[in-house]
Amino acid sequence: SNEILQQLVSMYPAYLNHEKVVFALGLIAFNKKDYEGALENFKKVKSPEGYYYAGKCYDKLDKNFSAVVNYRKIIVEYPKSDYVERATFSIPESFYFATDYFSAMNSYKKFNDYFPKSDYKPYATYKVGCSYLLQKNFTEAIKVFNDCNKSFPASEVASLSLYLVGESLRKMGKLSEANVIYGKTVVHLSHIYI
Repeated sequence: SNEILQQLVSMYPAYLNHEKVVFALGLIAFNKKDYEGALENFKKVKSPEGYYYAGKCYDKLDKNFSAVVNYRKIIVEYPKSDYVERATFSIPESFYFATDYFSAMNSYKKFNDYFPKSDYKPYATYKVGCSYLLQKNFTEAIKVFNDCNKSFPASEVASLSLYLVGESLRKMGKLSEANVIYGKTVVHLSHIYI
């Protein structure tokens, strides 16, 4: 199908004036991990899809703040779009990738406030804890990870959260408490994966 689309465009260059064709070319480049090429196409598509995938390209190219700009365009210009939830979640992800953990943490919290029933909520909550941990605020990280464990016991972040409680305790010098948590992590994992 890639070849067919490329042939059509070469035979009928006017197709490049159609946003859906340009978007498809962007997706082809994106799937080939040609993020620069994909971005050139997505920048021509003025729609939630175009802005979202342009943001994803910027993230892949480590231009995370440009990604945030694109995600915010979706929220502001297309507030009823199906992409709003994904864009709102992608904003803290971009900050996290850029190692701006303070902004990431606050943006994940806002995401959870705006989308309390989202499927992304366990992961967003977990990343709040990770952001605290990476800022060396171990006490708050432990609180968030414990909340994650209690609120989302069946999710994959529960075991990770439990482990990171142990890591936080270890970094605080509380080795015996950390070892107890590591043991619980092994038991928890064995119930999930065996």
